[in-house]
Amino acid sequence: MIRLTRTTFAALIATAGVLPHWTQLPLVGLGLLGAQQPAKAHAAAVDSQRVMDKDDDSDNDSDNDSDNDHDKATDDHASHSGNGQRTVDVARMLRGASDTTPLRVHVAYGAGSLSVLPADGQWLYNVRLNYLPGHESPSIAYDPNSRSLNVSGSKKGDVDIQLGDHHSGGDELRLALARKVPLDLDLTFGAADANAQLGGLSVRRLTIQTGAADASVNFNAPNPVPLEQLDLKVGAASFAAKGLGNAHVQRVNVQGIASDVDLDFGGHWTSDATLDLQAALGAVHIHVPQGVVVDAPNNKTVIGSWDNSAGPAVPTPGSPVYHLRIMSKAALGEVEINRKVSE
Repeated sequence: MIRLTRTTFAALIATAGVLPHWTQLPLVGLGLLGAQQPAKAHAAAVDSQRVMDKDDDSDNDSDNDSDNDHDKATDDHASHSGNGQRTVDVARMLRGASDTTPLRVHVAYGAGSLSVLPADGQWLYNVRLNYLPGHESPSIAYDPNSRSLNVSGSKKGDVDIQLGDHHSGGDELRLALARKVPLDLDLTFGAADANAQLGGLSVRRLTIQTGAADASVNFNAPNPVPLEQLDLKVGAASFAAKGLGNAHVQRVNVQGIASDVDLDFGGHWTSDATLDLQAALGAVHIHVPQGVVVDAPNNKTVIGSWDNSAGPAVPTPGSPVYHLRIMSKAALGEVEINRKVSE
């Protein structure tokens, strides 16, 4: 795993100036690194409450799809605990079992603990944010017209990243999403401990940008729809993706600088997949099931290493044979491919 101090990270960035042009990647871990901005004072305390929108098929709720009143939660919907910690809860119900209109979700979170998981019950989404006074207040906004949910750790929607305390004094974001609704997820987080348990969710597209984080994504159950594209941009972070076979992923794009990326393609495969990766000053570890053929035609390293010890595939008799095509470039980095011992 990669653990970097501010000094070490600065040295690595200086080194990156002599690397090939493709290593100049627009990573959140690089572009957003900076000192934490001064926090603004929060509004006065309000009574504890839960904000809910209960949509039924007749759309008789107070926030119907014909108006412009987006669901929002800021300090006005915050409750307060005895230690001063503030909590925002926002949830919206499905319109019914037939509600399968795609939902676009964007999360921008700076420092703290982040978790994403399937929702229990008939929720379209269920969001809880805990944060301490002195930190930027959060923003949660749903637009019924564009069917989009935006969750931010600050009202401005920006993300400040600092190397250091990943928990940022107890800040925590928990996001639960409907299982049967097709999802386009965009997760951007900085110095966070992030864990996304996406098994059983219907994820069509997934974009993850991280910096100075310990992050993991796990498809521990089959994705009901193909994951058309997974984009990973990892800077100065440790990142692990598990169960990519269960995700039914078709294409994975990885850009990593000074990172340690672990990609586990275990699970139930239903189609071929392509992995396009660029790694600099870090390592990428790829774990492939016994029955999947690895095709790695054109791979380049610059003062790095390429280790393909996967060997030939051992397909299960009578089962389809699927291929993982790997295209990679590594500069001062390492790419390692091996076989999973068992599922």
